[in-house]
Amino acid sequence: MRGLGLLWLFVRLGLQHELAYRANLAAQALASAVSLATSLTFMAVLYRHVDALAGWRPPELLALWGVFFVLTGLLTRSRLPPALRMSRDYQQKQNQNRPADSS
Repeated sequence: MRGLGLLWLFVRLGLQHELAYRANLAAQALASAVSLATSLTFMAVLYRHVDALAGWRPPELLALWGVFFVLTGLLTRSRLPPALRMSRDYQQKQNQNRPADSS
């Protein structure tokens, strides 16, 4: 149960952070909705012309698509912030090692 409480805390804090930048959140939500609508439209058009795609039926491909996007989102959420932080720290270190202008 402690793990679920910790997960809920993580979700709440992430949501609070995103809500602090409401315009950014609205833009991301709109982009996600457009991406979802585009993908579902593509699948609908594709399966209107074929019964299966390489043996994949529509529900199977939809499930695969959903798992892919969930995993991509989780990896981006967990791996991107540390990478950005490392890049920022590296740039700060480079700026500290740079000689000062003697103007």
